[in-house]
Amino acid sequence: MLLVEQNATLGLEGPRWLTAADEDGRRRLENNNDFVRVEIASGIKQRKRVMPVLVNNAKHLRDTDLPDELSHLLPVMPHASHTRGSAPTSPA
Repeated sequence: MLLVEQNATLGLEGPRWLTAADEDGRRRLENNNDFVRVEIASGIKQRKRVMPVLVNNAKHLRDTDLPDELSHLLPVMPHASHTRGSAPTSPA
């Protein structure tokens, strides 16, 4: 899920965000036309502040997790958001 404003984009990343697959079994983030990838890449290209927000115990990103186009997310420290009943995650 994305929340897009004029100067910032929040990317809400759940535990399956990096592994979500399309109908062909291909990872959605590898699809250049995937809505989430397009919006994140657009924010990066427009020099907006793109902030990953980890939800539901999602794991922190590693340098091998993202396509090159989205690698600008890596230096950004994700903000952890916890739903009721979920334990906080610690950085990897």
